[in-house]
Amino acid sequence: MAIAQALKMLEKEGGFRSEQATAILEAIEVTSEKTRQDLHSSAHREFATKADLQEMKADLIKWIFGLLVSQAIVVLGGVWFMLSQASR
Repeated sequence: MAIAQALKMLEKEGGFRSEQATAILEAIEVTSEKTRQDLHSSAHREFATKADLQEMKADLIKWIFGLLVSQAIVVLGGVWFMLSQASR
């Protein structure tokens, strides 16, 4: 029923020929079916567990600490360089 109404609407109000209206509706049907399949497959994805989140947190802390130490070394090197150039 809805498909027949959509065909009539596309032909009458959209100005499409019958073949064009049918092709448009088929494309919409294929797209909606693929979307339905994607939603169904994404519903079965694996979620992170508490242990996964704790491991990720530990990794982030390690990386942040390493980057802070590296940044401190670069800043101290820059200060040392500027002080050594100022004394000349």
